[in-house]
Amino acid sequence: MIHGYWLQDYRIDGDYEKIAVPPEELERFLSTLRAQGFAGCNVTLPHKEEALRLSANAHPAARAIGAANTLWFTSDGRLQADNTDAYGFMTHLKASAPALKLKGATAVILGAGGAARAIIYGLQQAGVAHIVIANRTKARAGAWRKASARCSRRLRGTRQRALSRRAIFWSTRRALA
Repeated sequence: MIHGYWLQDYRIDGDYEKIAVPPEELERFLSTLRAQGFAGCNVTLPHKEEALRLSANAHPAARAIGAANTLWFTSDGRLQADNTDAYGFMTHLKASAPALKLKGATAVILGAGGAARAIIYGLQQAGVAHIVIANRTKARAGAWRKASARCSRRLRGTRQRALSRRAIFWSTRRALA
């Protein structure tokens, strides 16, 4: 796995294991993780939202996105949560398109799944003013609006402008042209 590569490359004393955990066992698994000698873990679907709920404290990005993918224990044993998806997307976007100006821009996101929430958060932090989501299903498109509203509430009190949000359905996408 890629994480094992980085541990070795940076000479970090550690190990990285892939452990399948059924959703109904996540709470028990996390409650015993430290006793098993783990410093933390990464989680993916279907555990991201529940992992956030089970953490003692969460980074603002995880709270705004509504999901966690990185968990670790503090020195007093409390489970902490973060979401690195927005950071990863924005870092790649800046490296791939360094001249791209996001402040005040309009962005189109294809799909309204879980990754869209992290992308919305990252783009909003970068100052994007308008986001259009194109999705195949009406239910998912509506769900992203709730997620983006949560991001907006989390960014209140910062210098971020209000975000204009619009959902379109994939079958009507040509009407935008």
